[in-house]
Amino acid sequence: AGDEGFLALPPPRYLELRLADQRAYYQKKIVDLQRHLLRGRLLILLIGGVGTLLVALNLDLGMALAASATAAVATWLAHRRVEDNLLLFNRSAAQLADVYTWWTALPEAEKRSPARVRELVNSTEAALQGEATQWLEAMQQAQAPRPAPGAAKAPAEQAPAAGAAT
Repeated sequence: AGDEGFLALPPPRYLELRLADQRAYYQKKIVDLQRHLLRGRLLILLIGGVGTLLVALNLDLGMALAASATAAVATWLAHRRVEDNLLLFNRSAAQLADVYTWWTALPEAEKRSPARVRELVNSTEAALQGEATQWLEAMQQAQAPRPAPGAAKAPAEQAPAAGAAT
């Protein structure tokens, strides 16, 4: 009978299969996200430069197109949550690195302590859960119903009338 993912792992195996694996995943994603962010920002700068040149040449339509393209790239970066995910993955990778550093600095006798092993697992899982929780909250916010543009505000959301006592 093989391990279906429910057997207790000795700490070195846990470090390899859980902590190091997730840390490597985050580090790869960080590089990918940094690349996307850099490309997006460079594209925005390039389009902005082209738009400035078009204005200098009195090509107003070209400027409008450049402004629209810049907005589209910025919107794409925001939609993909590139900066937010980069922050989350950096934070989680740093937390996992801290846990790994703490564990490797422990004396061998303490590494055999069940309390220290629990602390290793709890700290690792807390770092991973933090990223997962923030991702879930962002997805819930993205799916939350939004009022239609121009819809009437609920009474609590309306600004008080001028001169009204607050």
